[in-house]
Amino acid sequence: MSKEDGTVTIDGRVVVKAVTGLTGVEFQPAKEGQYPIPPTPKERVREFFWATPSAAQRKAPFVHVVWIDVDNVIHIESDQVGDTTDMIEWIYGSESMRELRRMNLEGIEKKGEVWAEFKKEFPPVANRLLKYETDVSEIGEKHKVTLNMIYFGLKSIASFRIEGVIEPAQVASISLVRAVHLAVEAIEDAFYKLRQHQKRLADAWGYLPGR
Repeated sequence: MSKEDGTVTIDGRVVVKAVTGLTGVEFQPAKEGQYPIPPTPKERVREFFWATPSAAQRKAPFVHVVWIDVDNVIHIESDQVGDTTDMIEWIYGSESMRELRRMNLEGIEKKGEVWAEFKKEFPPVANRLLKYETDVSEIGEKHKVTLNMIYFGLKSIASFRIEGVIEPAQVASISLVRAVHLAVEAIEDAFYKLRQHQKRLADAWGYLPGR
């Protein structure tokens, strides 16, 4: 981290070193064309790092990528927490897959027309996702960290994961290492909270009414 003309400038290598120190997960800088994970706009990325496959990474799936945007905001994202295909099958049964295959979930993260159509077709799933978003937000508030649940939609499937956001002002006020520590702790808490929700939903397969 450096300060130029009063502006905090973040060094991505220092950030990933802090994350590695907390989790044991090693990171490698991404080459051009290897990032980002949609829906992140490529033009917003200044530095991007992937977790390298390792035993430690498997133990800490709540840290999957770290990237710095052009405004020196740090983004730490988890691995995928779940997807709509599994949730729909757990709630509706496998026969619902025919309806799902007719849908295109690209752009679901915009919460516009695609989300509205998905909620109309599969209301229990959409409502559970909204509950997950609330849980993530509340955990972020508890840890004093900005946490978001972010979606990536494709033809007939949308996955979701968790993102922690660290603003330059936070780094300036409490130190980079402390800010990263708070974010990683919050993401871990939220990640396993949602994984627990998903496990309970999977365990209830066949016992839930579809609508």
